[in-house]
Amino acid sequence: MRLHATQVRAAERPEQRDIRLENMRLHATQVHALENTEQRDTHLESMRSHASQVRAAETPAERVARTQNMRVYSSQSRRADRANIETFQKTINTFCDRICMICTKSCYPNQVTNYKVDIIKTAYLPQELACKTTLLLCHRCNKHVTSNNNTPPSKAYWNNLDPGIIPEVINQLTQPEERLLSRIIPFTKVVKFDGTFGQYGFRGQAVLFAQDISEGTEKFQYASSIYR
Repeated sequence: MRLHATQVRAAERPEQRDIRLENMRLHATQVHALENTEQRDTHLESMRSHASQVRAAETPAERVARTQNMRVYSSQSRRADRANIETFQKTINTFCDRICMICTKSCYPNQVTNYKVDIIKTAYLPQELACKTTLLLCHRCNKHVTSNNNTPPSKAYWNNLDPGIIPEVINQLTQPEERLLSRIIPFTKVVKFDGTFGQYGFRGQAVLFAQDISEGTEKFQYASSIYR
């Protein structure tokens, strides 16, 4: 059986070997999950005893080869750990600090691109942007300016979408207070996009319901008079 197993392993392809090793790992994991504490201690003691016997019987050349393989494996493991740590630190140190020069949206570095200004195609740009040679744009604005549209993007800052400086008294309102004072209540579906840096966005239609602020105020006054 050992000879047959050796011949089979010598003739197997790399992908077959990977599948066999993965099946062995899965089987070992399942067995270890089912064994109790005594069985686990017995299993570990048997492995230690077997390793001691193998090392005691190995020749000096085999010992040198084993220690060399251990050093190589340890070096590869440390190198992989350092690479994983560097990748993790690089990911968490990536900030949403890129600003689209048209819609002023905050973006991550992979969400913006440099656009070379074409005066003929983008005649709608304001003077402060038209005088520049390149613009830092988000993907949405870049797609718009590179198309054949002769109108600015809908979210361009010069479309009078900026409400200006918000008074401090409004900034201090709670969310329930904001909804009570809003003249329009929007209903829309908010989804979170996939990916490492997935952001929230809207999907589908947005329905706007008008709200009579004076009517709500009268109802609250009536309710407060009842519970006095």
